[in-house]
Amino acid sequence: MTGASTLTGAVTHSASTTLAGDVWFSESATSTVGFATAGLNFDSSTFVIDPNSNRVGILTAAPNTAFEVVGTASTTNLVVGSETTLAALVSGTCSFVQRTIAASSTGHVDCTSATGVRAGDRIFLTATSGLEQNFMIQAASSSATESINIRLFNTGLGVNDTTAGPATLFFWATR
Repeated sequence: MTGASTLTGAVTHSASTTLAGDVWFSESATSTVGFATAGLNFDSSTFVIDPNSNRVGILTAAPNTAFEVVGTASTTNLVVGSETTLAALVSGTCSFVQRTIAASSTGHVDCTSATGVRAGDRIFLTATSGLEQNFMIQAASSSATESINIRLFNTGLGVNDTTAGPATLFFWATR
C-alpha cells in the first residue's frame, strides 16, 4: 500500500509490518486500542505497555507496579496522592555546637552544613549522636541556605544535664 490508508473493522495480519510516517489509531481520546496479550515494547524496553498486568514501564520489560521507571527520572513537581506536590527531597546530616538550656525550658540551635537545604523547606529531623536523653526536638525550620533552626526542649527528667550538643542530626528536607 502507498499513500494514506484507512482501515475499519477487524484487521488481522500475522507477519512483520513496517509502517513509515504517522500512525493514527483514533481521533478520540476515549477510544480503546487493544493489543491482545502481547502488549507493546518500543525499542527493546525503552517504553513497555503490558496489557496482562495493566502496567507501564520505562527501561524495563517487566514493570512491577502500575508505572515503573528503572534508572533516573526527573520532574519539576511530583504529585503524591491527591494533594501533596513534591518538588525536591534532600537528605543528609548536619551538626550544632554546645548550647546550655535550663531544665523545663526551650532553646534554639542552628544546625549548619545542611547541604541542599533551602529557605522555606519542610524539615524532618532525627538525632544520630550527641543529643542527651533529656532533650527533645520540638520543631525545625529553614530560613537560610544550608542551615536548619531547631527548637530544643530540656525535659529535665532523669538526667540533670543542661548542655545540648555538640550533636549530629539526620535530616530530610522537602520542597
